[in-house]
Amino acid sequence: MFQVGDRLHHDRYEILNPLGQGGFSQTFEVDDGGTVKVLKVLSESYPKAVALFQREFKVLSQLRHPGVPLVETDGYFMVAPTSNTAGEPIEGDAAEPCHCLIMERVPGVDLRQWLRQRENEPAVEETVLDWLVQLAEILAQIHQHHCFHRDIKPSNIMLRPDGQLVLIDFGAVREVTETFLHKQQDDVTSTHLYSRGYTPMEQMQGRAVPQSDFFALGRTFVHLLTGCNPLDFSTDFETGALLWREHAPHVSLVLAELLDRLMAPFVAKRPSDPTCLISEIVAVQSKIANQDTDYIGCLLDGAQDVSGRLESRSDVRAQGGHQRPASATSAEPETSTQYEGTEMPPDFLTNVSRLSSDEGAAWSGGIPQDGSLKGRHGQ
Repeated sequence: MFQVGDRLHHDRYEILNPLGQGGFSQTFEVDDGGTVKVLKVLSESYPKAVALFQREFKVLSQLRHPGVPLVETDGYFMVAPTSNTAGEPIEGDAAEPCHCLIMERVPGVDLRQWLRQRENEPAVEETVLDWLVQLAEILAQIHQHHCFHRDIKPSNIMLRPDGQLVLIDFGAVREVTETFLHKQQDDVTSTHLYSRGYTPMEQMQGRAVPQSDFFALGRTFVHLLTGCNPLDFSTDFETGALLWREHAPHVSLVLAELLDRLMAPFVAKRPSDPTCLISEIVAVQSKIANQDTDYIGCLLDGAQDVSGRLESRSDVRAQGGHQRPASATSAEPETSTQYEGTEMPPDFLTNVSRLSSDEGAAWSGGIPQDGSLKGRHGQ
């Protein structure tokens, strides 16, 4: 596609280094007159991929927030590649022009890397609550622009050296338009985007809503508080709720309850919008500061208090590890996937339990404009 040293777009951008490849795009580090930026290049040319790429540019170029990568209004252009996929030079006009997007180079590490650097040592509550507020404020900006992200997970959250979080990879971003709402109500099948362990059922069925971001946010923070991928945990057979609490005895009950609301299988049980979520986080912070809450460990095993459990966890960590579910694996499958059609992906039933009969009916219908789910017969 491009080689180190290539100059693009009227010689403005010089390719410095390849950064990675995933989904439908490749990324490069480029020099823009002395400022290092990121070049994202679409590696596919079929219409759906191009539409998603252009939507990413449109959304990012409208957002101005320290928690979102900066994209200027002239940051989108097309240019002919200098080499093919095998790295061989392309002569003349033989190649189709590539779609390109220039964005801010965010310094720091993503939260999956952050966990790995700590050998998956769980994050402490104080840090988690600060990060929750930051991400809720970022989502407030995104949702206010009538968009939602659809791919929140640790690897898509950058931590700057100054402590600011940045939500990245808007390749799956969706606009809430009148056409979108009509499609949801009419149950029109569309391209499905999901990341195993973080994506809610309604999104896997092609009916994502803004509150789908909250589900992924909750799963992300369970990962941070336990050091375990959400796929390592089982789910309640009747409710579909993730069974993670016994692996986080150091977490306050009020915080655990908030995360469980974020991850509620039924959309209507999640916070209605980022502003409501921020209010709930502030209430949790207040209860923790006033010691108006117990820890999960106080309720586990009946007789063993949280201090004993924390001591046990410290012993495990001193030996170079921490307590993980018996089913935990070293793999962390976060790869985003595009899935088309109505059939569920093969790993779906192994990771998401059925809902109760009352809530299960709600999943079968479309989604009205208030974001709640209704059954096909108005249940």
